Amino acid sequence: MSIQRTTARLLYIGIFLSISTLVTAQMDHSQMDHSQMDHGSMGHATMQGGQAPADARSPDYSHGRQSIHGGMLHNHSLWGVQVNTAEWQHHQHNLSTAGAAWYGTDTHQAVLDWALTGRSQLEEAEIAFIWRQPLWTFWNYDLGLQHDYAHAQANRSALLAGINGLLPYRIEFDTKLLLDDAGRSTLHLDADYDLRLTQRLAIQPELKLTAYGRDDPTRLRGAGLSQAAIALRLRYEWRRTFAPYLGVQYQRKLRKTADYARQQQQAVQTTDWMTGIQFWF
Repeated sequence: MSIQRTTARLLYIGIFLSISTLVTAQMDHSQMDHSQMDHGSMGHATMQGGQAPADARSPDYSHGRQSIHGGMLHNHSLWGVQVNTAEWQHHQHNLSTAGAAWYGTDTHQAVLDWALTGRSQLEEAEIAFIWRQPLWTFWNYDLGLQHDYAHAQANRSALLAGINGLLPYRIEFDTKLLLDDAGRSTLHLDADYDLRLTQRLAIQPELKLTAYGRDDPTRLRGAGLSQAAIALRLRYEWRRTFAPYLGVQYQRKLRKTADYARQQQQAVQTTDWMTGIQFWF
């Protein structure tokens, strides 16, 4: 049976090649008189699909999520709100949220950035008012003011300068340097990456590092690299602008900050499971 099938296939291929050779021989383009052809009546514009409508590309979707990621710059004003995390931490029984709202053009943006944590009441908050401008393709720089709140501790305000954008392999990178009125400096580094499993399902690893310029015993913070956090979130994009997720996060205090925590009989490291949503509009 296999020999018969192979013979039949070879026969079909031979017939196809023979027909192709005959058709090609009949179409001798070298004998055609192209000078008599009316090229103007061929309607090339119609063949190319014509002009695209003016609103074919939505400026809201081409703008991106939070940063200006290069491309053509526009002068019309846009606005948006993005909640990166709104999650419940099961072990610590904390509700936390982080996100940003912005208004402006591709060259000048006013940004309100927040990170809030609490249980029955607000326990910690970081709120920043930022002026954002493009630095180069896929990168922006930030200048602004950040206000930190901690329950039962003195509030502090600090000057803010930062850079954010895309590293190679589409790694989102954000760094900011804070300098408060007491001369204490803080450096935050944040990097995350979307690993697509399907069109709707994605895994997002995230790394956060925090370093302080000098000791701050009142807030139990030691100089140098002080805290590290690694998170992994499995996100399902129900819609493009709405995505529930499950995640796990490991946090550890380092060096003198860990020593302060031990003196206060606080945990040096924690692992927590998270349930949350991510959305933007």
